[in-house]
Amino acid sequence: AVNQLARIHFIRAEYKNALKFLLEAVKLADQSGDFRRLAYLWGNLGRVYTFLGDFKKAAEYLQLNIGMSGELNDDKEKARALLSLGYVEMRTQQYEKAERAFDESYFLLVKERMARELIIYQTYLGELKYRCNDLAASRRLLNDAVEVARKLAPESSLLAAPLRHLAEL
Repeated sequence: AVNQLARIHFIRAEYKNALKFLLEAVKLADQSGDFRRLAYLWGNLGRVYTFLGDFKKAAEYLQLNIGMSGELNDDKEKARALLSLGYVEMRTQQYEKAERAFDESYFLLVKERMARELIIYQTYLGELKYRCNDLAASRRLLNDAVEVARKLAPESSLLAAPLRHLAEL
C-alpha cells in the first residue's frame, strides 16, 4: 500500500513525496524479509532519485536492484533495472557504461518478451547514439521504436518519447 502511494506521487511528478513513501516501503519490506519486494523497491528508489537528479544515489539503488534481482533469478526486474541504470549512466555521460547496461538488458528483454521495455530500450539507445554523434544509428533505432510503439500503444508516452528524440535529431 505504501508503494502504491509512492506510485501515485511518482505519476504526479511529486518525486519528493514519492521518495518519502518509498523509503517507508523499503523499511517495511526489510523488516518482513521480503527480498523480492525489497529489490523491486530499490529499483523504484533508483528511478525516483533519477528524476530528482541525484544520479549517484540512483545508480547505487539500481545496482542493489540488479544484484538482488540476479540472486532471485528475476530477469524481468533485472532487465528494467539495467535499462534504468543505462539511462543514468547516459545522463552522466558515461556512454560506454550506458551501452553495456543497455546491451545486457537487451538479452533479458528479448528472453522475457518484454515488448514495452524493448521500445524503451530502442528509445534510450537511440538517444545514446545521438549523444555519441552516430546519427544514422540513432535515426534507425528511433524509427523502429516509433513503428512498434504505434502498434502497441499509440496514445502513450512510449510513442511520444522516440518521436521527441527524432524531432531533436
